Formats: sequence, structure tokens, C-alpha cells
Amino acid sequence: MPRRALRHNLVLSILVLALLAMLPGCGADWFPAYHRQPTTPDNFSFAEKDNIAPGTTAVSDAITVSGLTATSSPVSISGPAPDSMYIVNGGTPTSTAGTVSNGDTVQVAHTAASIAGGYAQSTLTIGNVSATFTSRVQLVALSAFTTRLAVGTQFQTRTTVSSIDTATGHTISIDDSNKTATFAIADANLNPIQLVGQGGSLVVTNLNNQVILVRKDASSTTTLTIDGLLFPVTLPAQ
Repeated sequence: MPRRALRHNLVLSILVLALLAMLPGCGADWFPAYHRQPTTPDNFSFAEKDNIAPGTTAVSDAITVSGLTATSSPVSISGPAPDSMYIVNGGTPTSTAGTVSNGDTVQVAHTAASIAGGYAQSTLTIGNVSATFTSRVQLVALSAFTTRLAVGTQFQTRTTVSSIDTATGHTISIDDSNKTATFAIADANLNPIQLVGQGGSLVVTNLNNQVILVRKDASSTTTLTIDGLLFPVTLPAQ
């Protein structure tokens, strides 16, 4: 390297060192220390709740407040779930902002979505830390059983399915205290296509909006099982 270039680099290095030495005396804070607010809690999170029945209340697991150096910290809840609430120490659910302290337990609650596979979310904020609770509705949901039709000594009732369909299909079976109940997918005229009884099962690929017919004794306790989910069958009043 030419001597002139070396001299130039040396002068430049000296200027940089001189500038760095002057900065502390200028009062500049280039790397300010992090100051945690007294109302800042330790980080927290809520596990997602799945297979919630549509339209029911979903409640998160409880988190325990910790890490505050203040006596208390503000707590609040927000949607998009319209009825988002929080519960402190197992008390009454509320949507009104309040305060919590170290050792308090907090849960989040809201009404689950009304459709199969739908989800609802609520965000809890304590101090300046937030976490979102998500609930997801089961992939299969049934409407209320309607129509009480006498068929021999039994009664037939029906329900409409709301589901998220998959390539593997949905497995349906029935359990009945009298072992005499049967079920079937209805055709376009609401007649059973193939009745299946106790111990049997039916795999249906496209289940969404299908009508399931159940024939049962008035006195028996009957349950449909769809993909492991249990759906009690109740006959409507006469």
C-alpha cells in the first residue's frame, strides 16, 4: 500500500477514536438500558381449546400472574369475540377493565363459534403484555333433533349435520341402551338410504348438510358417535 494511503488511513482511525472518546462527555445515550415497568408481568400464553360444542362457552386454562414489582397491574379484555370476558381467581366473568396482582389466576372466556370448524378469539392484556385465547368448534356439529315420527314400535327423528369434510370421511356409529336403535343418511325425500344398527358403522365422505335419521325406542338412551364425538339423541315432544 502506498505511504500516502497509509497516512490517510491512520489519520482517519485517529479521528474515529477521538470521536468515540468524546461521545460520553456529550451526554448522548446511544445504548440506553432497558427499564422494565413495575406493572409489566412475566410473559404468559393460553393454549388453544379445540372440539368445543358450537355456541357454548369456551374457557381457557388459568395463568398465574407473576413478575410485577408494583402492587397491581391493569388488566383488560378485547375481541373480536363480542362477549370476551376474563375471570380472576375463579370469580365472576367480566369485560370491565380492572387490576390484578402477583399470584392471581386469570382465565379468558367467550362464546364459541356457531359453525363446525369455526373459531373465536379474545385477547387479554396485563400491563403491557398481551396473549390471545383461541377456541375452535368441533369439525362436526348437529342441529337439534326434530320430527317425531312413529315407525312400528319405534320413533324416527332427524338432525342436520354441519361439518368440515375431509378426504378420509367421517365415521358414524350408534349406541343404544336397548340395543335396538338404528340410523341412516336420508335421501332427497328424507327416507333412510341404509339403516345401520348397534355394532355397525358408516363412513361418509361428504357429510356437511346431510340429514341423519335415527329410529329408537321412546324409553332408550341413544347416542350417535361421529369421529369420536358423542351426540345424545333426544326425541322431540309429541
